[in-house]
Amino acid sequence: MTESLINNYERVTQVKDFRNLKFARNITPTDIDAFIDFGNKAFVIIEAKSYSAGMPWGQKLAIERLTDCIALSGKPVIFIVFSHGTKSSEDIDFSKYNVTECRIGGRWIRPERVITVKQLIIDFLTKHGLSEYAVA
Repeated sequence: MTESLINNYERVTQVKDFRNLKFARNITPTDIDAFIDFGNKAFVIIEAKSYSAGMPWGQKLAIERLTDCIALSGKPVIFIVFSHGTKSSEDIDFSKYNVTECRIGGRWIRPERVITVKQLIIDFLTKHGLSEYAVA
């Protein structure tokens, strides 16, 4: 088992309250669960959802716009979504869950095979000639 990257567990459990960040046309913040910058050469964004929760329309639209803008810069980007059934008292190991869908190349796709979040990231990096980042 690897060492946790979380520095302060008490802070992680705090609720992020966005209720006073409402703007015209019902614009409100969305959160992203993980973001990885591979030396400004490629980007991975990850969202974890409980099995019973889908991605809200507004969040999905925001992710589409963000990933498409990054892609326009010429940098590879992938947005990965996975579902989990972890109890609220348990930690969620993002690496081991199977991907349910991802946004890449301007479209949403469901993997053709069962693949973990970590393996998809490794495959993504390798495909874009960045395999040096695929090792720990």
